[in-house]
Amino acid sequence: MAEKSKKKSSLKNAAKKPAEKMKRGLFRNLVALLIVLLAVLAYLVYIKYFRETPQPIALPDGSMQVHFIDVGQGDTTLLCVADEESDRPFTVLIDAGLGDGKAADYLKKLEITVIDYLVFTHYDADHIGGGCEVLALTEVKNILAPAHEPSNQTQTKLKQAMEDEGAVLLTPKQGATYAVGDMQMNVLSDDTIVANGSNDDSIILLCRFGETTFLFSGDAEKKREQMTVDAWQSLAGVDMLDADVFQAGHHGAANASNDFFLAKVTPSIVVISCGVGNKYGHPREEALARFALYTDKIYRTDTMGTVIITSDGKDETLKVETEKPQEETRAYLLPYAWFGVAKPHFTRLKAG
Repeated sequence: MAEKSKKKSSLKNAAKKPAEKMKRGLFRNLVALLIVLLAVLAYLVYIKYFRETPQPIALPDGSMQVHFIDVGQGDTTLLCVADEESDRPFTVLIDAGLGDGKAADYLKKLEITVIDYLVFTHYDADHIGGGCEVLALTEVKNILAPAHEPSNQTQTKLKQAMEDEGAVLLTPKQGATYAVGDMQMNVLSDDTIVANGSNDDSIILLCRFGETTFLFSGDAEKKREQMTVDAWQSLAGVDMLDADVFQAGHHGAANASNDFFLAKVTPSIVVISCGVGNKYGHPREEALARFALYTDKIYRTDTMGTVIITSDGKDETLKVETEKPQEETRAYLLPYAWFGVAKPHFTRLKAG
């Protein structure tokens, strides 16, 4: 009897094993399917929100764009001028940010392969760090940079890369003008070396396109600003520093964009290139207060991402676009009332 019961139990267990094996197999298949579905979902999210897809620039004839590229706590500005006779625009790249690939990646995204003028305003790492990457990626025709003796590895590598590029090497001469399609690029600063590697060795450029003007001063501080104002004051009736758009000096530092300098610039739009939560506190409240005396159109790459300004050559039709919605910047507004000036609204200019 016991043997008969044992045999019956053994047959029952044998019948259970295939069913359990089938359940385990089904479970494994479901897990594998779930993993595949999650991987597909992750890839779709990556394509939609994270992958940089090429977006070649297509400028209407008679227009130009200035891209104040968000490279964090650094500077990179791309100027593109429509060329009616070519499928590519004329290009100027002012500085190349840090050596983290952001400047080069942005050029790749826009399919920029040729730079007509590559300008290094001075030799701080946050302005030249990506220079070698840009030179490796693109064909550079002309390089404008102040005279300088390298004092660190980054500068030495850049100097070698500039020499290897085979581009025309230019040093800034006050009053020099370079034609970039329909845009004129004027050197306002002189070639005086204040101190090897100093912020005050920065090149100051005025770019004129039709009736619109853009002023770039690198990291120039009080001394370079004063030298430039003094130089151009001697030309009666010529207000060379007046600009519609001003890229804030030295990322909005307190010791740049001084009162006497802004009084000559009188900007309608100010763009500040700086990184989120940077250790320098840029832009500083003192600088923001000075800008607010002239305009309420103040744009910041730390809160708004890349800022793009399009011009058709008429100053009343400048169009400003920002990478991030304006609403995202509200939490960053400073208490301008402390300085007794109007609070900027960070409104977007519209064409027309």
